[in-house]
Amino acid sequence: MDERKKNLADLGVKTREARLSLEVLLEDFGGILLRRADASSFGEKKTAGDDLVRFRELTREAEVSRDAAEAAGKDDLRLRELEKTIRAKEQEVVSAGKRLSALHRELGKQVLEDPRFAGQTVSFRERFDSLSAGVEELSRRMDGEGESSGVIALIGKNARVIVDRTVLSRKQKALETLHEEAGVFWMSEDGKTSPPQAVEAAAGARSALRALDAEIEGLWEERRQIRELRGGDADLKRRLRLLLVRAKTAEAELGRFCGGFAGRVTEGRKKRFADLFEAEDEPALERIQAARKAIGDLETKTAKLRASLAIDAEKAAVNKMKREIENRLKRIAGEKNAVGELEGRVEASERHIAELEKI
Repeated sequence: MDERKKNLADLGVKTREARLSLEVLLEDFGGILLRRADASSFGEKKTAGDDLVRFRELTREAEVSRDAAEAAGKDDLRLRELEKTIRAKEQEVVSAGKRLSALHRELGKQVLEDPRFAGQTVSFRERFDSLSAGVEELSRRMDGEGESSGVIALIGKNARVIVDRTVLSRKQKALETLHEEAGVFWMSEDGKTSPPQAVEAAAGARSALRALDAEIEGLWEERRQIRELRGGDADLKRRLRLLLVRAKTAEAELGRFCGGFAGRVTEGRKKRFADLFEAEDEPALERIQAARKAIGDLETKTAKLRASLAIDAEKAAVNKMKREIENRLKRIAGEKNAVGELEGRVEASERHIAELEKI
């Protein structure tokens, strides 16, 4: 590949970068000048009046679009935070519910096993005694202290163990359920303070669970309000994308306008805008001038390189055409020689004919 073509591609990249740099410099400087004009009496002069009107319009549009996009972005972020928090809180509710159930079971077990509370747990007593006796009997049987009788003895020791283990598990589960029901009943009775530690623990767990439920309800309500105001998740995300595009477009249009204004007033320092410039602008103006010069230098190099490539291309075309001309002239010369030979043969044939006619 011709090295000049590679250099031309590199120059193209550098030129685009230099132009982008100049655009940024002009946009920033134009914004400074227009804000300065807007805040001073210069802004009322006719020379900048139309520019300022348009600048204010674009600034307002950019601010409104940006604020709307930021608000939608905050809503989207808050929705995601709410959903994450709700999931975490719901897991806490599950854990708190398990803890409260365990405390209810412990409380119910204590009040059912304590004879002091027998009169207050009459509704559970019959089931408690039956299940406790059944669990104790099965436990003793599985420890080898008792023997099965009847049909169970006939199905063998291993089968009896399996049956006993299954029945024991069911009775233990039923007993735990009864303990929990008794604990819930005990906590629902007003004035119950004994046994103090178990009652206090269950009351604390119940309060914590209610607080979690209330917190989750508040989170769901906040989520509902946001979705009601902004639409569903899909609508909110679609609206957020549109608002971001609109905000970006408005910012870009404002930037182009500021850049265009700065480009006009910095070219040769337009006299009618002279009052806008201040001493502190010199560094910015120097950077703008340097960027313009860099672009000009790059464009000159690019033009020269393209001209060099074009010249070589034209020379190659000329040389090709010259070779074609030379080849065609050679073919023409060859054709002339062939014609001369044919003409000589014609003359010889004609003389021969004349001689033959004399006979």
